[in-house]
Amino acid sequence: QFSELSWDEQYKKLKAYKNTHTTLKVEKDHDEDLHKWVLKQRTALRRHFEGKPANLSEDRLNKLVDLGWQKGQDKTKGKCNVRDLANEEKRWNENYQQLIRYKEENGHMWFGRTYVKAEDAHLRGWVAMIRKEYQKLQNGEQSNLAAIQMKRLSDIGFDFNPRKLKNNTSND
Repeated sequence: QFSELSWDEQYKKLKAYKNTHTTLKVEKDHDEDLHKWVLKQRTALRRHFEGKPANLSEDRLNKLVDLGWQKGQDKTKGKCNVRDLANEEKRWNENYQQLIRYKEENGHMWFGRTYVKAEDAHLRGWVAMIRKEYQKLQNGEQSNLAAIQMKRLSDIGFDFNPRKLKNNTSND
């Protein structure tokens, strides 16, 4: 049974949840009512982003966007989706810290093409995604890589384009 809490009460619960968990993704087993309410709000936001009737007032729409939801693209289906910026930032920071640890342990940030330890496979994929997003920027395309993220990666010596270095060896 769905809770009869008002929209504002559910919004306050979600805001508190985000402050504690740094994400807008509420698991069903954590709070089933809030989970269902979040799904309903995401659906309404997606409909709004698609230009369809969304049954959301401008005030509520702004509150949800201010909380951290943003229009995104589903890369696999090419459809509009709703991105949780807080969760994406949290995951980015976790991967960044993991990359720093990897560099401290291995002395580099290179991942082999054929062999990667199982515990490093996710990090290898994240690094490849970062380089792909950087390449989009270089090509003048829209990218999900922010300037502050590029600076943080540069500060630890991250190589955004390792192939360029290999291809442009000179006789110094």
